[in-house]
Amino acid sequence: MASLVIVNAAGRRKQIPIGVGAMVMGRHDDCDIHVPEIHVSRRHCTITINDELLQVQDLSSRNGTFVNNQKVEKAALADGDKLRLGHVVFWVEDEQVVNLDV
Repeated sequence: MASLVIVNAAGRRKQIPIGVGAMVMGRHDDCDIHVPEIHVSRRHCTITINDELLQVQDLSSRNGTFVNNQKVEKAALADGDKLRLGHVVFWVEDEQVVNLDV
């Protein structure tokens, strides 16, 4: 299962599970993942899982969507990637990734 992880200023970790299909991230209250930050657009981007591929797609946001500090329109996400919307940073955790360091 894939999830997004955010750590607040107090050091508390919040894990947000990503379901199958599309989830909208943004500042508006009706977004699936609400990100109440002024530099985040009302409907900023979508996160989708299709055929076990996790992707982000920018929704013409004002300040852009960044994966590992690269501005993207659409990009695949993998375990350990950093997703940034405005000043908010999420880390991607994907439990489907096999750890080969045995």
